[in-house]
Amino acid sequence: MNVFSNRSYLITILLVSLTFAASSQSFYKEAAMNEKNRMARKNILDEQFVYAIDKYSELLKKEDNSTVRAEYAYALALAKCYDGAIMNLDKVLISGKADKTTLFYTAQVLKLMEYDELADVFWTAAVSNPPSWLWASDKYISLADKYKSMAAINTDALGTALQRVNFLVAQKQYIQSIVLYQELVETYPNEYLPYIGFSALWESLGYKELSIDYLQTGIDVMGDKKSEYDPDGVYEKHLAKLKRDNTKENKVFAFYRLKYIGNASKSQKTIDNGEFFRKKFIYMGLTYINNMVSANVRYGYYNTDYTSFSIDLGYSKTDNINTITGNMSLILGNTVGVSAACQLYDGDFDGGFGVTLGWPIYSKDKRMSLDLRGGVYYYLIKAKDLKATFSIGLTRYF
Repeated sequence: MNVFSNRSYLITILLVSLTFAASSQSFYKEAAMNEKNRMARKNILDEQFVYAIDKYSELLKKEDNSTVRAEYAYALALAKCYDGAIMNLDKVLISGKADKTTLFYTAQVLKLMEYDELADVFWTAAVSNPPSWLWASDKYISLADKYKSMAAINTDALGTALQRVNFLVAQKQYIQSIVLYQELVETYPNEYLPYIGFSALWESLGYKELSIDYLQTGIDVMGDKKSEYDPDGVYEKHLAKLKRDNTKENKVFAFYRLKYIGNASKSQKTIDNGEFFRKKFIYMGLTYINNMVSANVRYGYYNTDYTSFSIDLGYSKTDNINTITGNMSLILGNTVGVSAACQLYDGDFDGGFGVTLGWPIYSKDKRMSLDLRGGVYYYLIKAKDLKATFSIGLTRYF
């Protein structure tokens, strides 16, 4: 088997070493942040909310993490800082990174504000995916019962409040809008406009059952003045349309629309267990193929099941012959993979496809892995035969 020239060998070892060093620094940084997050959660369970708020604030200064921000909102609500809590939940939604964990914390914040029916809307969507908030599972019910407190976020007259909520909706600050509308329908039960606006908001979020209920109530509140407030019957016609369109599927909270409400174009990239091909990884390692050893760099995207799509580039120099290889690979669950392959060997181009089998060894937090992968490639143009391949390297997930 041919081997690297001394210079190429040293460059390869240096690249791999730098990757390990950079990954190690990142690993220890993450470990410190994870420990602070763990302590913040312990502060919540110990009912030391001010300390938890302080720790979450420090974490968010270093990285704007959606789960940390949602937990921060929960801690603020437990400390009765409701304005700050719902504003931070909206920040998660606007970022386009809300998930079922965010919905769980939203439900808890609304529960603490004594909006039980609103909380149930979010809870219904969150309850099917409990692991990410399991740390609070033994105590969130008792915390809600002990620290719930009705709080008003509105001190304006009805007209001004309606202008404000319209502005919030336009800015996609939906949690604040929902809470403000809830206050308005409770404070002004005989005014039809808050019900109509609330109906429109629920419809925009995809929850047609609530939209129908609030629109019907708004029409009923008009009473004898229906012909004056709605002379063309626009509300009645829209109510009839909502009822026609209201299928069984629409009766569940529109989680994916809410999840990507800040960036609707991403809504088609979701799968039930997380974001599809939204997370990045980089790999560096060594590959043996065609009697050569090459240094390889792979960059790509993966989902929560570690199914990935990536582009791989490799280089080797043996007996003064330069070889460049390239692959586009789809790897299922980090095990079975299929690839379209090409190589430029001493000026000759060849291309084909390959099948590989991998054995990843993950770090405890699954942010790094040592990857062993073997397989076969069939080159169609020049070689027209099978080539065995084996690789070893380090992957860092982001």
